[in-house]
Amino acid sequence: MSGLPSSSSKLKRNKIFPLAVSTLTTLALAGSINHARANTLPSPHLQPPPPTIAQTPINTTKIQTASMTLWGLIPVVLVGGLIILLPLFFGGLVVIGEREVGIVIKKFVVSGRGLPAGRFIALNGEAGLQADTLAPGWHWGYWPWQYSVKKEPVVVIPQGEIALIVASR
Repeated sequence: MSGLPSSSSKLKRNKIFPLAVSTLTTLALAGSINHARANTLPSPHLQPPPPTIAQTPINTTKIQTASMTLWGLIPVVLVGGLIILLPLFFGGLVVIGEREVGIVIKKFVVSGRGLPAGRFIALNGEAGLQADTLAPGWHWGYWPWQYSVKKEPVVVIPQGEIALIVASR
């Protein structure tokens, strides 16, 4: 049951982020466009007579296009850059909740060092279960291709109580 509130909050964040990005982009574009107006073309029966050989044709049609200022373009570039770069930065982010602990499992090591025979926990950065756990908070650099972080609830023993842990294999 404890997983339900966190999953619903993830769904809300997943729906709110694209809405916020599209709203900011729309406001940035709307604020940077000064005006857009197209002149109507004159009717065909009011056109000037065709030029004679001595005259050169001159195009006098004026067209106004929408102009965007540099200050209007900066928010668009920033929002676009954030959309592209956020997954790169947050790919290695692990967030441990207030009543959780993170158990880190290193999938591989570049040097190829494995655990020595008879050991189950990696003390010196070898591949396998790491001795250091993650406390509540944000932790950077745990890339999904190299690390697996398993979140487990913390058991709180009230004051004046004694806990007995029984491990079986």
